[in-house]
Amino acid sequence: MEPTEAAASELSYEQRAGAALRQARKRRGFSARGLAARLGWDHSELCRIEKGQPTSLARYGAIARQLGMTLVFRFKTDRESRAA
Repeated sequence: MEPTEAAASELSYEQRAGAALRQARKRRGFSARGLAARLGWDHSELCRIEKGQPTSLARYGAIARQLGMTLVFRFKTDRESRAA
């Protein structure tokens, strides 16, 4: 189940990133096992990341590349974070 917009604002950035990667994987027709195999990982590692477990930016980047995406990282000021 994907988070609603209201519920998504309460999620950690790891949870939001994991949900976005899972959606992108599914849109591109990959199974978790298939994508994990392309990455050379056990599928449980990919599943943990998709469920919001913390990981490195390098791992997020590896997943994004396999999905034909670009990883963009942005810092927000405290004021921007409160306004969101």
